[in-house]
Amino acid sequence: MEESRFRWEEEFKNTWDSRKTEHTSGVLRVSRRTETVQRGIVRKVLLLVDLSSAVEERDFLPSRKFHLKRAAQSFYRSFTESNPLSTVGLMVASEGVAYLASSIISSEEMVGAVIGKTEGAGKFSLTAALESAAAFFEGCSYLKEIVLIVSSISFFGRSPYLVINSILGKGIKVHAIHFCAELEILKRVSEESEGVFGVVERPEDLAVLLDLVSVPGPYAGQNRLAMLEVGFPKYVRETSLCACHFEMTEDGYVCPFCTTKVCAVAGACPICEGILSAPVHLLKALHWTDSAPEFASSGPGACQACGVQSSSAQECPVCKSKVCVSCSTFIRQELNFCIFCDKEENRADAEDLP
Repeated sequence: MEESRFRWEEEFKNTWDSRKTEHTSGVLRVSRRTETVQRGIVRKVLLLVDLSSAVEERDFLPSRKFHLKRAAQSFYRSFTESNPLSTVGLMVASEGVAYLASSIISSEEMVGAVIGKTEGAGKFSLTAALESAAAFFEGCSYLKEIVLIVSSISFFGRSPYLVINSILGKGIKVHAIHFCAELEILKRVSEESEGVFGVVERPEDLAVLLDLVSVPGPYAGQNRLAMLEVGFPKYVRETSLCACHFEMTEDGYVCPFCTTKVCAVAGACPICEGILSAPVHLLKALHWTDSAPEFASSGPGACQACGVQSSSAQECPVCKSKVCVSCSTFIRQELNFCIFCDKEENRADAEDLP
């Protein structure tokens, strides 16, 4: 009897349930690295935010701008931790135009102040935003990336296709994130430039998608990345003009290439574009140039790192050390090397000493 029931007599079902992916069971998961590839560790990123009237929508309570501000601050924090030799600029698009709020962001508070104090108004012009972004990267010799966060469904102004083709021709990577819809033009420019594209289904997704941008992606250019000259600036304590924000500051660092005073390291000199770093920042940047070995499942056993008994331990293919899933994830995503392999190498070196 049940098999012969009419369609309208059956129990209601959500037809989209069959299309669930691994991301629908909770917050999106970020895989930081899976293989040894060449990555660009010196990046110049422009955070371009749509602050038109659509950003004041309240479909995500209390408003989209609230979550945008919080996610942008979190993005700056995680980006600078993962990319100490890179810089982030901030551009705002509203009322049909786009203007550069800061060429180099120096703190989370600066990001929050710009987004928080700017009222969402007018329409969003994708053409004006991309044209201003292209001008921002003029003369840049580093990896160029745009992080575009859009709220508007419709665009104002001229057709953006000519500008998009120009940006793709200049090798600028575009990461596009939309608050409510999958727009074909944004998806196309992201895919063709091999950037990140996503739609925010819940407020937590915005931070996770931005976290994908924080991880240096594989370098897909035709030419091999060239060697860069890195300078170690000297700390000075004097009241003078800072080249980063054109403000009088007491503390700062002197660029070894052009003797320009900057606020902080690591980053790039705004005058000569020389890479400024400290030894610890250089070490953190080189963290991305290699990958830890793939750990294989080895059945139950005690973790040699934390000592916890695990029913599904994983084994290093080189030194055969067993660790639990949590420790292997930490080794792969954070340390990027097997601590037990290093111990074996150090012990062998010590035995070879006279």
